[in-house]
Amino acid sequence: MVLDGTTEEKITEEKAVQEQQQQQQCDVGVQQTDDHHHHNDDRRPPHDDATLYPPNMMSNASWFSRLIFYWPYPLLKKGLDGPLSASMLPEILTADTSKYNRDYFEKLWETEKNRCHHNNAQGGQNHQSKNQKRQQHLLKPSLHRAMLIDFFTSIWYVQPLMLAAAIAKIVQAVFLGYLIESFENPSGNNGYIFAGAIVVCGLVILFEHHHVFFITWRKGMQLRVSCVATIYQKSLKLSSTHQETNASTGRIMNLASNDVERFLLAALFISHLLWSPIQSFAILVVGCTQIGPAFAIGFILLIFGFVPFQFYLSNRFAFLRSKIADITDQRVNFVSQAVQGSRVMKMSGYEYRFLDRIMLWRLKEVTQIAKANRLKAINEAMFFSCNIVVSLTIFLLHVFAFGGILTPGIVYTVFTLVNILQLELTKHFSLGVMGVSEVYVSITRIQKFLEFPERPDLQQLNYNNNDSNDIMDDNEKGDSNVHDDGDAASDNNKNNNSNDDDIVISLSNVDCYWNYIQQATAATPPATTELLSITDASADASKIIEGKKEKGDDQDTDNSVTSSLIPALSDINLDLRRGQLTCVIGTVGSGKSALLQAVVGELPVYRGHISRRYDNNNNNNDNNNNKHHHRDHHHDGGGIAYAAQDPWIMDGTVRENVTMGLPFSEEWYNEVIDACGLRMDFQIFLHGDSTIVGDRGVQCSGGQRSRIGLARAIYRDSDVLIADDPLSAVDAKVGRQIYHEALLGLCTRRGKCVLLATHQHQYVHDHPCVLLLNGQIECLGSYTDCIDAAGGRLSVQEADDILEDVDDLAMEESIEGDVIMDTSSKISASCDSTFSSGNKDESSTKDVSKEIVEVQEDHHDTKDDAAANVVDEATDDSKENNTSGVVQWNTYCNYIQAMGGFWTAAFILLTFCVTQAIAIWTIITFGQWAELPQEEQGSVRILGLIIGQVFLAIFLSTFRAFYCFDMTIKASKVLHDDMAKAVLRARIAFFDTNPMGRILNRFSADVGSNDDQLPQTLFDFTVILFIVIGAVFTTVITLPFVLIVLPPLIYYFIVVRRIFVSSTRELKRLEGLARSPIFSMMNEALSGIATIRANDATSYFTRKFELVHDSHTRAFFSYIACSRWVGFRMDAIAFLLMSFVCFLSVLFQMQGWFNIDPAILGLSISMLLQLASAFQWCIRQSAEIVNQMVSVERVLAYGKVESEAPLTLESDKLLDPSWPHEGAIDVKDLGVRYRPSLPLALNGASFSVPSGCRVGVVGRTGSGKSTIVQTLFRLLEAECGSINIDNINIAEVGLHRLRTSISVIPQVPTLFSGCTVRENLDLFGIHSEEAIHMALEKSHLSEAIAELPKGINSMVSEGGTNFSVGQRQLLCLARAILSKNKILILDEATASVDRRTDQMLHESLHDSFGDATIIAVAHRLDTVIDHDYILVLGQGEVLEFGSPAELLRSNGPFSTMVDDTGEISSKDLRHRAFRRSSMRQLRSSSQENL
Repeated sequence: MVLDGTTEEKITEEKAVQEQQQQQQCDVGVQQTDDHHHHNDDRRPPHDDATLYPPNMMSNASWFSRLIFYWPYPLLKKGLDGPLSASMLPEILTADTSKYNRDYFEKLWETEKNRCHHNNAQGGQNHQSKNQKRQQHLLKPSLHRAMLIDFFTSIWYVQPLMLAAAIAKIVQAVFLGYLIESFENPSGNNGYIFAGAIVVCGLVILFEHHHVFFITWRKGMQLRVSCVATIYQKSLKLSSTHQETNASTGRIMNLASNDVERFLLAALFISHLLWSPIQSFAILVVGCTQIGPAFAIGFILLIFGFVPFQFYLSNRFAFLRSKIADITDQRVNFVSQAVQGSRVMKMSGYEYRFLDRIMLWRLKEVTQIAKANRLKAINEAMFFSCNIVVSLTIFLLHVFAFGGILTPGIVYTVFTLVNILQLELTKHFSLGVMGVSEVYVSITRIQKFLEFPERPDLQQLNYNNNDSNDIMDDNEKGDSNVHDDGDAASDNNKNNNSNDDDIVISLSNVDCYWNYIQQATAATPPATTELLSITDASADASKIIEGKKEKGDDQDTDNSVTSSLIPALSDINLDLRRGQLTCVIGTVGSGKSALLQAVVGELPVYRGHISRRYDNNNNNNDNNNNKHHHRDHHHDGGGIAYAAQDPWIMDGTVRENVTMGLPFSEEWYNEVIDACGLRMDFQIFLHGDSTIVGDRGVQCSGGQRSRIGLARAIYRDSDVLIADDPLSAVDAKVGRQIYHEALLGLCTRRGKCVLLATHQHQYVHDHPCVLLLNGQIECLGSYTDCIDAAGGRLSVQEADDILEDVDDLAMEESIEGDVIMDTSSKISASCDSTFSSGNKDESSTKDVSKEIVEVQEDHHDTKDDAAANVVDEATDDSKENNTSGVVQWNTYCNYIQAMGGFWTAAFILLTFCVTQAIAIWTIITFGQWAELPQEEQGSVRILGLIIGQVFLAIFLSTFRAFYCFDMTIKASKVLHDDMAKAVLRARIAFFDTNPMGRILNRFSADVGSNDDQLPQTLFDFTVILFIVIGAVFTTVITLPFVLIVLPPLIYYFIVVRRIFVSSTRELKRLEGLARSPIFSMMNEALSGIATIRANDATSYFTRKFELVHDSHTRAFFSYIACSRWVGFRMDAIAFLLMSFVCFLSVLFQMQGWFNIDPAILGLSISMLLQLASAFQWCIRQSAEIVNQMVSVERVLAYGKVESEAPLTLESDKLLDPSWPHEGAIDVKDLGVRYRPSLPLALNGASFSVPSGCRVGVVGRTGSGKSTIVQTLFRLLEAECGSINIDNINIAEVGLHRLRTSISVIPQVPTLFSGCTVRENLDLFGIHSEEAIHMALEKSHLSEAIAELPKGINSMVSEGGTNFSVGQRQLLCLARAILSKNKILILDEATASVDRRTDQMLHESLHDSFGDATIIAVAHRLDTVIDHDYILVLGQGEVLEFGSPAELLRSNGPFSTMVDDTGEISSKDLRHRAFRRSSMRQLRSSSQENL
């Protein structure tokens, strides 16, 4: 955003020094001090550590090097020696960095908002009594205005350069006429003077064009960088609960990929909106002096004919651009849903449904793009024929209307002036209008996004709340304990109430609404709106928006405000104390997660107060009481930490996920890992905690993700830990360890405040409990009191009876660890993933070791680089490949085939060739017309010939433009459709190894390039190519002495182009690769925003984003620098050719060596003047085509990904329509592996499930449970053995027939956003309304759905966040109930619901699937102990299979697992199993007697 000169650069560097020094103090959050991470995470933005990359070539370049653009050559030379890599790219300047431009942009936006606020404040003083009138006079901030003023003030020095070039172009045209006239009168000696003037003007134009182009292009890049950085920063501030901001992933991705690209075109041509009219007026004056009033009439035709029509086209194009952008948002959003829910999509047979939706939006998009392309085609045809038409009009009027005489000098002077006029008005001016209109739409969309509601700053709230503690102590504490009437809690509070300083967080009369958020409107300065939503919000909504907080509103006004709000919490009074574990219990949807979100600040407070008082030095209070305090870690221990119910895992190593930006303290880290039970998993992982978990944690099981999320929160060592049901995804033994060692041992016993929401009531008996029902605290007291108050809505669970001596427990775990060590090699060879399909972190959760073996088998130095920095990308199989070298010829062939075939391409080239030939023929005819005697210049023959040629040129130019654009958009549509089909049909491993940001990059940026940029580039290149060929060919034919200088120029041209194309191709690839991490990080920020903010990691992720963003800028800046290098040299070649032609023509004419026809000379020089700017553009466009074909290459690559087995087979028609009608499953010698290079995940597994039986599948982590599930759905194909369902081998059944015959309820439920509740339950619309309501009734969701604004037709928000996790699981249950298949798969389906709801759901399942075969994967043995059979898996083999009673009697692995649950729980489980066995025996005996 700074001046381009040396002085301005130095000023900018000096201004940034202070910011760099301040930022260095924050760098510790991005650093890791262990051996694995240090050299990666210690990396600072490029301007902070210039030793990482080569120094910026421009910063130290001499003035002469800058003048001739020599400074990019060292990088180009590296490209000649071999393919460029990211490490070879030079450092970027501070003025181009992400942080600098984001700060600059935010300051610009704040200045504009403050300006409006100041003006509104002054206006408000004059209209205090007239609110309506004042509202009408409110001045709204305009991002357009702020950016426009900044653009022209920051690069003002471009304007004098453009003025000099405008003068030079006109003078050049005038002296061309003088030169031609000197050949008509050879007696004069002024030829060298005229030729010299033409050459000098050409030199001015040469330098001006490239320096202005570089400056404005760099400015456009800086604008793009600033907007992308600001969009990311804004995404970190968006509300995670407000559902009406339309801040969908697709929209944000489109903003950051397509909308920001409009700044480049606008920056290049916006100045022409000023200079083109000025230059046109000067040309009018000069033209009238040359040929008289006829030129003025032609000028009027151009100004009032062509230009207004182009304005109309530009307005239409802007309108279509806006429509296209919205449609693209929807298309990308559906792709995002399909990728996020890939498992549910495949197991439910929804591929075609999603494909139809994507294709529908794609068809709408292509329809609008085709309309826009027709406008482009008309514009291109006008540009090509405009100079011919206007010149013909001028000449006809001059000869027939004004009786003038044409001479070659006049003809070619006028023709050159019209060329300049046409280039300025119909190209530069129209591109300026188009660029401005497009960027206007983009800026409008960006401003709308920036004005989306934000979550209040929690740190600001803490500061203000701490200031008001004295007031709150008096006013709130009495109210906050009103409901504290439980016995156990009373005893606890008696000890704590002696010192109110123990209260860390206090909620007083808190009301929260899901769709409430502060309205920081554009007219309101930030300082006045920070606390609107957290303070007394009973003010009228309009007054809140204006930034005023008024008290004493009447009740009617308050009701009118809240009538449209969706309640989440009501009248919450609660104190959370240090050293106390407070448990939140309640039924599904009762508000547990809402309470936790309100405490961490994600759910804004509408009414009431939340007082937060964190003591950053509290770790020193109990040094003598706990052994954990001798560690030396650097975190201050203050603040709040949050472990979400739906654990969010970022793409990186396990250690990076746990530390998440904090300094690494080995001792503390090991304590946290041991307490969370992750040590065993590290022994299984191939590279321990340096294992890369992949995007969304795809390499981990659900339990592993949950424990990593909890470890992350505990590692932060905060005063307050908020844990949302971390025990639901783990088995009883691990859950007990987490409870005793982590929650108690590392938290409450060390003086930490812990707020735990859980359905595992066996752990809450000795702690104060909060019973939530319908968003209100029903009871605050002991567990017994809460159960009594629940009125039968919750089931009583016995207290966990395991010893609370943590040391004893640790010893027990240590003994078990020894056993684990002995068997770890076997486990690592056969452990499987825990299948889950979720919206945010749905995972295939493959057996980690099997996945990671291949992930890192070719990277032997991973141990040293385990924490590979985001810029370098982690060394795993999710790293995007960079295919270096020349774009393969088959890429061009495939694109031509997509256009319609080689005959189509040949026909397009033929139309271009014929059109250019007609245009040259017309210009030659103009010269011949001027050489005719005066009496013959008005002949009908010549007039008819010229008019016929012009109309033929217009027709051909129009036809070729329409045909070319139609064929290219057809090719783009074919490529997109093939990619969409291939991706949706891809194997599940494809989604596990490719981050969603990368996939969306193909569907947004790459498809956008194929839609918009490549067609225009192909057309421009082909047009200019034939212009260049025509100019050179004509010059050589008419002036053969030019052959003297052509060989060295051609040689230099070949050298320059070889250097440029080889390097820029790699730069474009590197730029494309560097773009993917930007989208991946944006997707991470959106999916994990609550975790990131609640754990105070926003600065860490901001720094990570700055690294990847600067990496992309390095590639792009290198590209534009190299483009200027080649552009300057190509124009220099054309300039030298034109100079030689001018001087050699004069020399040969004056020496009499060659008789030169003035008309031929005028034709050659006028075309060479066109060549001066066209030649380099042609070469650059040829390289740009190669670069943009990389996008085609990337789309083609995704169009050829390995597909699953066929969805339908001919044999499906032979199957019984009711298959499977019994549901018997027979597994024989099943062998399954995830990939050919990995060991077997299931090895010789055999068992048989009789029809209608319920089977519980149990086993330790990595035993093969989820592999069984995935193989049943053929997400994994059997390598040996078979699975028969009703005596039919499933390998011989089409995937759709198989998968639609099995119902599934996943562990992490997936809901599809952009769809209604009804569509989520019945995506194909085959069930009646009554059946859907019945399914909701059976899943105990009918009341919750009825309370939604539109009931069953209410929209599901992105990620399904308008439902709790438990409610999402119930919706998946309702979806399964509707299917009524004979086989039902449950994968921890009720892990996130309370025990009572779990019991009712199993009753519903029994009613709905009473005669179905049910296979339930479970960690909680109490959910499967009543099943008919238990399948125990271990190390990929069947350890036991039989009834629960039989397995318990055999004292095998299952009996051991039961014993691990604790004495009381074990007795209960055994009692239930034996009782059921006895009942079955009695029932069997009764049937035999009968």
